[in-house]
Amino acid sequence: MKLATGDRKERILNKLSTKFGEAQFIGTHRVVEYHNWMRSLNGTTKRIYAYIGKR
Repeated sequence: MKLATGDRKERILNKLSTKFGEAQFIGTHRVVEYHNWMRSLNGTTKRIYAYIGKR
């Protein structure tokens, strides 16, 4: 089964934070007002925020 895009990003972020202690991801798309932020510490996801605006 193929992982969803968000799941894959989270997995990569956790792997990076295992190596570096902390890792963050930020993604935006101006046209649809999409915002996404994730934070991982020592291999564990600590926060995920996502918003998509109405247009």
